[in-house]
Amino acid sequence: MAPSYELSLLFRALEKKDVVSVLSRLAKNITTNGGVVMDVVDSGVATLPYRMRAHTEWTTSGRHTVLKFHCNPATLASTVATLPRDTAVIRHNVVRLRDVRSPGNQYFDQCKSLRGKAVIDIEPMLAPLEGRVAGQ
Repeated sequence: MAPSYELSLLFRALEKKDVVSVLSRLAKNITTNGGVVMDVVDSGVATLPYRMRAHTEWTTSGRHTVLKFHCNPATLASTVATLPRDTAVIRHNVVRLRDVRSPGNQYFDQCKSLRGKAVIDIEPMLAPLEGRVAGQ
């Protein structure tokens, strides 16, 4: 079973459709290499705690999105390598989550049954999650 990761993304204050296109590319890369996207949480557009510079532009507001997925380390490396070149992304951070094989983990059976499935559709996942706080 592949390790679990959480990718935290800070986008420019873009329209939802632009964010969906970036997330779709990431999800396609993950799933075509045998990974599984488990959850997407979009916290919406908010003012940043301080102004940030990315791709020669300063910005004071952004959209925070979290992508939870399972994939092998090589897929993670290729996925994260594309993020610094994407002009929509201000910052990104990857955290490895606890082992999905841990007793009582609700995602273990789900992940086992979803391995190798087609790319998920990100847009329906974002619609009901707009403004939802991670972990709820």
